[in-house]
Amino acid sequence: MTWAIFRDAHTQAIVEMLQDGATERVVAVVGGALLDETLRRTLAERLANDEDTTDKLLKVGGALGNTEPKIDLLFLLGAVDRPTRNALYGLTHIRNFFAHNLEASFDSDDKKYRQDVTLLVLHEGRTVYPHHFTPDDSDIKIEDVKTNRDRFLVNLKLCLIALMRDRVSHVAHSSTPRTPDQIRSLWSGIMAERKKALEAERPAT
Repeated sequence: MTWAIFRDAHTQAIVEMLQDGATERVVAVVGGALLDETLRRTLAERLANDEDTTDKLLKVGGALGNTEPKIDLLFLLGAVDRPTRNALYGLTHIRNFFAHNLEASFDSDDKKYRQDVTLLVLHEGRTVYPHHFTPDDSDIKIEDVKTNRDRFLVNLKLCLIALMRDRVSHVAHSSTPRTPDQIRSLWSGIMAERKKALEAERPAT
């Protein structure tokens, strides 16, 4: 699973980004919206389980309503490392570039945009994606990055994986960490439940 997502609206967003004929603006803006919602959920699960206070902080206009403060706080909490934080900055800035510039393109010569592209380096030195749930690598090969659009999408995937990994690495709404073995056991349980559900759906022979 290279798209670490958690609800149907995210699946629909990915289909919108990857469908034939999707414009560069759709890729950047929809991808940025997907990332922002995932940042919100990841941060909310790092905080105490008080929905009213969390909503007040994370809503538009709240202290953490903008995307960058969410990234900064997750970095300070140790949820993401520095290269991932920088890639999150880059993705967010590129989303804003496309949202506010009618002539935006992944091939743009805009100086600030070009600087932001240089932050998208999480794929470098890797051949396969990390597993989205366990601390291990998957067996899914990272696509060749030939264009800035490729770079945006691959780094978006890697950031979403990093955020999901943080969510499962702690008991929700606490600072209680799970050990790697506990995470693997949790994943095994999820896969067993999925297998059981699929078998129950099969018609009797």
